[in-house]
Amino acid sequence: MTHEILTPKWLCTAIEDHTSEQIHLTKGYGSGGTYGGVMWHLDRALFHNANCHLSWVTAPIWSQLEDPLLATFIQVLEDKYKLYEDEHYTIRWSKTPDLTFHHSKHSIKFISVHEPRRLIGSNISHSLSTEPGMYKPEVFERLNSRVRNVKAALCQRFFEGTPEGMTRWEEIANFQEGVSGLKRRIVVPTS
Repeated sequence: MTHEILTPKWLCTAIEDHTSEQIHLTKGYGSGGTYGGVMWHLDRALFHNANCHLSWVTAPIWSQLEDPLLATFIQVLEDKYKLYEDEHYTIRWSKTPDLTFHHSKHSIKFISVHEPRRLIGSNISHSLSTEPGMYKPEVFERLNSRVRNVKAALCQRFFEGTPEGMTRWEEIANFQEGVSGLKRRIVVPTS
């Protein structure tokens, strides 16, 4: 049995946005935001920034990197792209796991942001950040300074999460849905 994976309109908007430096997805629980964020990140890694060797996926704590994020990457790679571990990519399981594609050598590094001082050194093409309402303010500045790979066709940051009250993310993404300068905000209600 085969099944078609439908792409929601909000995700098409995010994937087709090649001009915003930041995309902020405010979502409800169960709305598919993590899955969509993974699809956005893989679109950048496989088609736009494959010649760049590094992108990041960040989460507030390590356990969120493994599940749901890394598990969702594996699911999307298999279901949507028919790419399989060992055959098309390798996962190095460690404190900071990474997923490396065999055909391009692009590596996606999974990083917990609970210690912002460790967000240094790399020039990355793009990043996906989950639950940014839980991030310390310093994390945003560090992420912004890392997305700067000169080989990247698209240097972008994608933030997806549920509002967590008055936080740094609320300050950054507090504008009407749509485009504001070099930022886009998308709102997806709970399913």
